[in-house]
Amino acid sequence: EVPKNVLKAAAYGRVGPVRLWLNEGGKADTLFDADFEAGSGYIKVPYTLLMRAAQNGHVQIVELLLKRGAHINLQNSCGTTALNAAAYSGQERMVDVLLQHGAEIGTALAAAAQGGQVRMVDLLLRRGAEIDLQDKNGDSALMAAAQHGHERVVDMLMKHGAEINKQNSDGGTALMDAAFYDHPAIVLRLLRAGADTALRSEDGKTALQMAKEKGHSACVEAFRQHIAEVTKASRREAAGG
Repeated sequence: EVPKNVLKAAAYGRVGPVRLWLNEGGKADTLFDADFEAGSGYIKVPYTLLMRAAQNGHVQIVELLLKRGAHINLQNSCGTTALNAAAYSGQERMVDVLLQHGAEIGTALAAAAQGGQVRMVDLLLRRGAEIDLQDKNGDSALMAAAQHGHERVVDMLMKHGAEINKQNSDGGTALMDAAFYDHPAIVLRLLRAGADTALRSEDGKTALQMAKEKGHSACVEAFRQHIAEVTKASRREAAGG
């Protein structure tokens, strides 16, 4: 178990208590329960000191833990690594440090997209992140951005060629995520970019059905607006321009 003062030290960048604990036999990869906001409450997620320090951008502590045997690519039960934690919170210098130490990019792009970190998404793409790589649930970076309503990240990923109609393990798509979580501006962006409205989730629902069932009227309106735009364009084309 990691003492509370050591957890706090890793979060706030105080090297001394972390070093002392390690000197007294503490294991660098010891897991502890971290609280994360989820919906209206909090859930406990297993974390390591390396993940905590990386998330908060504390390079000295990260380098100390790595010297003391912390495994840089260790994943928790959610598939989170130290690099993912840093990417999610936009710690650009930390990401550089971890990559220099041999961290695998893995699903860090999806973590950055979930966190709405536009610059981080750009950085990871430049560092060779696979744009359509799916996590253990089959979610891609585009799905993560759509689910959490990050319009600028969605724009960037589509600009770089993200596959719009990729489906996750439940048959879900970025369009379904945007419709289900009530992000009408993203729904319209995806529709204009060619998202397939006929695709169905594992339980047989389309994105439009999801929006209607959830009562997301602005998303339903986005579908209507897109149909009107397509119809108008088709008529203009048929009329010769």
